[in-house]
Amino acid sequence: MTSEESIYSMLAADAAVAAIVGSRIYPLRMPDDENAVLPSVVYTRVSGARATPMAGGATLENPRIQVDSWATTYAGAKALSEAVRAALEETGGTGLKAILLSDSDLMDDETGDYRVSMDFSVWHRLT
Repeated sequence: MTSEESIYSMLAADAAVAAIVGSRIYPLRMPDDENAVLPSVVYTRVSGARATPMAGGATLENPRIQVDSWATTYAGAKALSEAVRAALEETGGTGLKAILLSDSDLMDDETGDYRVSMDFSVWHRLT
């Protein structure tokens, strides 16, 4: 399972995130059509590297993943981002550990929608 698949699985399985977005968790960008309902989450792999131990064994991956929490209100985007952060920082035996590196509050000038953009350093054991 890739890091991105694990991120999706963790977010989709988290009760707090699911209560806010349902199944609106997308890779790279939201749909351009009428299905682009807010609130929603978008995750993107920004960069990454693999580390294979010299003695063999499991390969570790350390990508940087950006996760954007979108909502029609600032309070909604902040609440969603807190649920996302909590879900990703919980390891729960998934073989993935996410560490928040930075976050920023943004607003789309065209739509007036709010976004909290978070960058995570992700350590993931590839299976």
